[in-house]
Amino acid sequence: MAPYLQILGGIVALYAGGELMMHGAVSVSKKMRIPQILIGLTIVSIATSMPEIMVAIRSSLQGIPDLAVGSVVGTNIVNVYLILALSALIMPIVVDKIAIRENLFIMIAASASLLGVGFFFGEIGKLAGLLFLGALIAYYIYSYRHAQNHQDCEEVVDDIAQVSSLWMALLFVALSALALTFGSNWLVDGASAIAQKFGVTEAVIGLTIVAFGTSLPELTLCVIGAVRGHSEIAFGNIVGSSIINIFAVLGIAAMIKPIPINPSIMRFDIPLLFILTLLLAIILKWRGKLSRPTAVVFLVIYASYLAYTFMTAIG
Repeated sequence: MAPYLQILGGIVALYAGGELMMHGAVSVSKKMRIPQILIGLTIVSIATSMPEIMVAIRSSLQGIPDLAVGSVVGTNIVNVYLILALSALIMPIVVDKIAIRENLFIMIAASASLLGVGFFFGEIGKLAGLLFLGALIAYYIYSYRHAQNHQDCEEVVDDIAQVSSLWMALLFVALSALALTFGSNWLVDGASAIAQKFGVTEAVIGLTIVAFGTSLPELTLCVIGAVRGHSEIAFGNIVGSSIINIFAVLGIAAMIKPIPINPSIMRFDIPLLFILTLLLAIILKWRGKLSRPTAVVFLVIYASYLAYTFMTAIG
């Protein structure tokens, strides 16, 4: 039972760490009078991606690259075809043309970059990691300049509860760092042990269990946004998180240690991620919204992906 308890404890610790990081970091930023738009574009999205960052770094250092790549690819699929779909079931997501043109294009470019690097090099080396981080910085600069006339980021920040004092906010950040560190250790160790016990690859565990566990902060924000009637918060958070997962999570991990890409992930999961990202863009460009019937179709696609992944692993 120890590996299962490690995974459960890791997921809980990562969720708690992500929540503490988000509330603490936003509170610190507000008290330091950093512009709300910049907080929304950077602090919030990075905080919700901290579990993925910690798991990727831990996996890479432990010599389990399949878990790092699998968790990122799996998380991006979870983000759209599970979390965004669940949010659309609560309240249909209407996306304006500016959001489609600016953010979806970059999301597609991030998926295409991962596909290209994996196809031509078979690994994410330090140079590719550096280029990924450079692309993320360019994305932030571009988004900041174009977001100043929009209120989406301010709505995200205003929906996040803040603590009363700067010292309490700093304590939240410190506690979140501890929770994220222990949580990533437990989750990676437990997932690796289960993979070895049942003969399932680390890639499959990363694409499924770890991917879902590290997506809990995004799930929380999106559901809260949908319930409160801020439908585009779900879209903005998911798109921003998906871009960060590729450019920041894999970029940082690759800068520490090059990450070889499992051929099975390269043949199926990464191309599928690119195709599914294109499908989302086409639907939103064509209809301008993610309706409840479309959300149901997305959930069916995700369930089919899970079934295929596990059947392939068992067979």
